[in-house]
Amino acid sequence: MKLHIRLVLPLFAVAVAVVLTGTLGALWLVNRTFSGALAQQGLQFDRISRNALAEQSRDLNDAAQVLAFIDGPIGNRLNAWGKSKVDAAAIVDRRIGRVRSVFGPAPDAADLKHLPPTVTTAPLLLRTKGGLLLAGLSPDRNGRDAVIACRKLGGEFAEKLKDILQADVVLTSGNEEIASTLKAIPPGPETRPVLSRFVTASGEPVTLVMHLPAEGALSARRTGLRLAVAGGTALLILALGFYWWTVTRVTRPIRDLTRAADRIGSGDLDSRLPADAPAELGALVRRFNAMAVSLKETREKLIHSAKLSSVGQLVAGISHELNNPLLGLLGHAENLAGEYEEGTPAREKVETVIREARRMSRTLASLRDFTRPSGKERIATDLNLVLNEVVGLARHEMEKAGVKCDLLLEKNGTTVNASPDQIRQVILNLVLNSVQAMPNGGKLKVSTARKEGDPPTFSILVEDTGTGIPPEMQDRVVEPFFSTRPGRMGLGLAICREIVSEHGGSLRIESRPGEGTRVTIDLPMENPS
Repeated sequence: MKLHIRLVLPLFAVAVAVVLTGTLGALWLVNRTFSGALAQQGLQFDRISRNALAEQSRDLNDAAQVLAFIDGPIGNRLNAWGKSKVDAAAIVDRRIGRVRSVFGPAPDAADLKHLPPTVTTAPLLLRTKGGLLLAGLSPDRNGRDAVIACRKLGGEFAEKLKDILQADVVLTSGNEEIASTLKAIPPGPETRPVLSRFVTASGEPVTLVMHLPAEGALSARRTGLRLAVAGGTALLILALGFYWWTVTRVTRPIRDLTRAADRIGSGDLDSRLPADAPAELGALVRRFNAMAVSLKETREKLIHSAKLSSVGQLVAGISHELNNPLLGLLGHAENLAGEYEEGTPAREKVETVIREARRMSRTLASLRDFTRPSGKERIATDLNLVLNEVVGLARHEMEKAGVKCDLLLEKNGTTVNASPDQIRQVILNLVLNSVQAMPNGGKLKVSTARKEGDPPTFSILVEDTGTGIPPEMQDRVVEPFFSTRPGRMGLGLAICREIVSEHGGSLRIESRPGEGTRVTIDLPMENPS
């Protein structure tokens, strides 16, 4: 099973579950808050309406007490006290619930039979023909009757309550609508009904319906729901982005790493991975690429060693077969040269034979040195002294070629553990190569420098302004038997690289055709101070 399915997909599923749960919870909380806000406002409406009725009940109780201390029928009592203060009044016989005297609409007989025995502060509601009365109660002076003072609960009361609540009001008794502030258009979805329930003296239900304006709460609810959905969607998109990022930035590099390892296992050591993976994966990819480079270099060294081994066997055979006859030939030629006088044509021909025989001997010696690098003793060697010697040895060649040499030496000491002869051979080979690359004159720079690092090293720089090396040949000039100049064996730079490598150092060649070549040798520092 793929890694992202086993590892990332469960995490993504958990993230989606958390996001969905959180979104649903947020939606529930928004609805709960909306409902709670409406419920609290409804309770407030209910308290306001009950307080309004209770306040009027207290006023009517006071009016009934005043009327109870006046003698005569209720009409006379009202004339003495003031008819404008109540809408209806009556004297009621408590024993039988009969009206002895009435002013205005008469209360329902069933309600009169259930009048409270004492003054009550709760709203006292009485039905009348086609309406509803809010009554105040007081015992009459004779102790047998009760005096009630009433006001109509109709349109005027509904309008006052509407002004207080800033909401439409509908008052019903039973199935009959008593009063309403609603117009012809019924309340829309922006309102919520709030019910206050009362009963008349006889127990008949009375309902006060207040249409709570909920436009603000509904708008807040819609905003909250939109925010909850938007937040959940954003989190879901974020989870998808995290899933995709994990697949592309974590599991995909691991998969690519596995495939690259397979390619390297099959012999493709040029396989590399882009080192843009995050954090530890990026470090792992860089280590992998470094391993691939190291493996390639190791393989090239093994191939090179195999080539050298084959060449060594060949050279050993050639040297054995040619060296002894060549030495005999050289000895006879030198003896023969002594038999002729200087300057004679015969003497010149013999000297030509001697010169070519010695060149052949040197060639065989170079082959032996290359295939069997000498294990000369290494001692503390001052690179500055070696460079001074080499420049002195090559001074004649430089002057003939019209080459000017700048020698820049490190002043703080340049001692390394090396074979002076081998280092001298390397530097001399590089200097002569540079001089030969400037047949029409030029400038040669030879320098040493101290490099701080881990480990610290000394650098030797040989830089010329010669013809340079073509780009396609720069990687091959250190290969054995490859030369950019006809007639040469191509062993000089190969021997130099082998010697530097044996000393634990490195040799780098940088060249631009027509501008010159720079060779840098880095050698480990001996007893740095």
